[in-house]
Amino acid sequence: MRPFLILLGMSVAVAAQSATPPSSPARESVGTVVVVTTAKGQPVQDLQPAQLAAEVDGRPARIEYMQAAGRALAVVLMFDVSASMFRMLGPAAEDFGKQVPAALRSDDRIRFGEVGGQVAVGGVAPHTREYFSAPPALFERPELEQRAQRARMTSPLWDGVAASVAAIRADERHRLVVLVTDGMVTASRLGLEDAIWLAADAQTAVSVVDMHWANMTVKQDNQKAREEFRPDESLRRLAAGTGGSYFAEVRAREGRVRSSDMPALVAKAIAESRGAYRIGLQIPADGAPHSVKVTSSRPGLVIRTPPEIRR
Repeated sequence: MRPFLILLGMSVAVAAQSATPPSSPARESVGTVVVVTTAKGQPVQDLQPAQLAAEVDGRPARIEYMQAAGRALAVVLMFDVSASMFRMLGPAAEDFGKQVPAALRSDDRIRFGEVGGQVAVGGVAPHTREYFSAPPALFERPELEQRAQRARMTSPLWDGVAASVAAIRADERHRLVVLVTDGMVTASRLGLEDAIWLAADAQTAVSVVDMHWANMTVKQDNQKAREEFRPDESLRRLAAGTGGSYFAEVRAREGRVRSSDMPALVAKAIAESRGAYRIGLQIPADGAPHSVKVTSSRPGLVIRTPPEIRR
């Protein structure tokens, strides 16, 4: 009788252990940034927490906090000044000096950077039309030609993104990098995915103005030549992976790219960022990337956020 009781007790103990539910993995609160605009690109600054919903790994996730972040910005305007780009920057100087300062506020901090043979990010720039019309010789053709010759057409874009992110990472304002480029990448120490991860980890959006010099093709259509634009998938991936915008609205005229659209697109990238919010989400504390999706019950809104989040 006694052996039977011992076996019965062991069976009950094993059954109790198997019935114990596995412990849930530890979770932690992690912040990310969402940028909310109308369908026409106007920033939305009056969104309420109840109007947002989030999913992590396809499951509903509670938004722990929500703070408006776009009232003041920390911006790096990173220009590709490699050999394939310098001819397009000069004609834009006057419009750039008019349009971009008008998009800024007094408490914004803006820096200029360049990538092309070297990567450099300057100090905080004054918000003046005169400075923006010729920021450190950025739009002066002779100087650009000399730089392009020295650079031998190198364009380490992803290194430029990383340097831009590092320059403003500690700033409490909403952080934005605007990259003006044609998408040609050479001699970059870092890769595209490295640049995306560094920017997303620093909660810094990267918006791209694609000048698409290298992406124009000419097709014959009913015996008439026409130019066709092919978006640069790497640049679109950079913008989407960091919660930024991708712009490619410049049109070609008579075989040349009309660069006068560029200043308006840079100003638009800055203006859209006024609709930024910081939110907090609970994710597993495993160091792995987790997919994030944020939606709104308010109709007609466009919401951009990095598609992955990790600790």
